[in-house]
Amino acid sequence: MIGQLRRKDTSSFRTAKSPEYADAYMMDGQLATDRRKRRIDETEGNIVRSLVGMLPAGARIADVPSGNGRLSQVVRRDDLDVVAMDFSLSMLTAMANRGDQAGSWLGRRVQADVTDLPLPDKSIDLFINMRLMHHIQDEDLQLRMYRQIGRVTRGKIITSFWTTHCWRYVRRRLRGKPLRGYAISPRRFQEICTRAGLTVERIVPTRRWWEEECVAICRP
Repeated sequence: MIGQLRRKDTSSFRTAKSPEYADAYMMDGQLATDRRKRRIDETEGNIVRSLVGMLPAGARIADVPSGNGRLSQVVRRDDLDVVAMDFSLSMLTAMANRGDQAGSWLGRRVQADVTDLPLPDKSIDLFINMRLMHHIQDEDLQLRMYRQIGRVTRGKIITSFWTTHCWRYVRRRLRGKPLRGYAISPRRFQEICTRAGLTVERIVPTRRWWEEECVAICRP
């Protein structure tokens, strides 16, 4: 029955510590040959670039979780102060290796928990929080995360969630396949943000009616 579907295990931000996970998180070769993943990556990157382009010199950006520096590389600008944080030390190591290979510095790297950020109140002009929400099932943890992000941010927040309002999610349910991650409706996402003290300004599907991932632009 649909209500009894298994849920496929997804790596939690608290348990994604192994070097193997860090290596598999974003493979350049795979991204270059997979049109679907490339489209999602480009949509995310374009949104991030558009907001970064509006920041003044000296603005502070936090990329949490940073993974291996995929978006830290997108926001890299000599006149910006970028700090990348991840719970996984392996991810931060992969980020350092990625920067060395590209011959570029991707920003400061700090091991930290997104629910307990070592940042002062209202110190961040742009907070990037991508591809994490769909790994978190517990609503209290979701609220703690967004409240922390709202506490440290004085500008815009870019985050993402997986939506139930798309064909990929519906198709998995109809076929009885294990669900990947924890998808919610756009309305439910907005309710969570409101409870956390955030205002959702815009929701952008990475591919309307098809892909699970939606990018949201919020503010405290």
